[in-house]
Amino acid sequence: FTLIRIAAFATGMYLSIGSGSRGQVLAAVVTGVVFYPMARRLANPKQFAVLCIGMAVLMGGMFMTFKLFIGYDNRERWDLWQMLQDTMLRMDYVSELLSAWLASPSRWLFGLGTQAFPAVSKYQHADYVHNVAAEVLGQHGLVGFAIYCTIVYLLIKSSYRLFLIYRDDTVMRSVVAVLAAICFYGLLLSLKQGSMCFPAPFYWWMVMAKLSAHEQGVVQTLAPAPEPDDGPDADELVDQQLALQYSRSG
Repeated sequence: FTLIRIAAFATGMYLSIGSGSRGQVLAAVVTGVVFYPMARRLANPKQFAVLCIGMAVLMGGMFMTFKLFIGYDNRERWDLWQMLQDTMLRMDYVSELLSAWLASPSRWLFGLGTQAFPAVSKYQHADYVHNVAAEVLGQHGLVGFAIYCTIVYLLIKSSYRLFLIYRDDTVMRSVVAVLAAICFYGLLLSLKQGSMCFPAPFYWWMVMAKLSAHEQGVVQTLAPAPEPDDGPDADELVDQQLALQYSRSG
């Protein structure tokens, strides 16, 4: 399985770096660094050392794939200055939408409306704002943004509860970490691309919430039921009555 993992990692990095998918690659790097420790237990110094070695191998593998797969054909896409320019352009999209929303106080509550960005943007080639959170706030207002924040909060809560169930299970702990990483990866991507009309990342968030609720239900079902309290038996009642009569006679 180790060889399969290495091959899958190299193939995925080759396809993403070779195609110039900068946001996807950077989001994957951040996600791997954040969630790799979650997938491994740290019960003793040996496990901590293994974690450090694994992190070093992960970072080294990412560095090597960058060196190997960035060539003449895609070098321009990975130019730092070009990446900075594209990032500033996406931020300008967000600024335009939110500025138009703030300029209309009557729209603060329910937003400018669906697909309002092309109407307020000076960039005719841009059909959407490329930022789901900003799109929700600008086009659906404070009400829509409150719903969005609630969904993110419930996602974090569901992920944490599912992790608590399997934190002592070596295999399932890694599975939960991978699923949480996919949800986090989708969140990062939604801040640079995508729209409310796309199923991602909401699809994976629903999967996490559903699995977490199901596993919590299973745990509650398998938990031992408390023994019923039938009250004192006949002998105990007799003893209590005798003690009461003795105390009165005394």
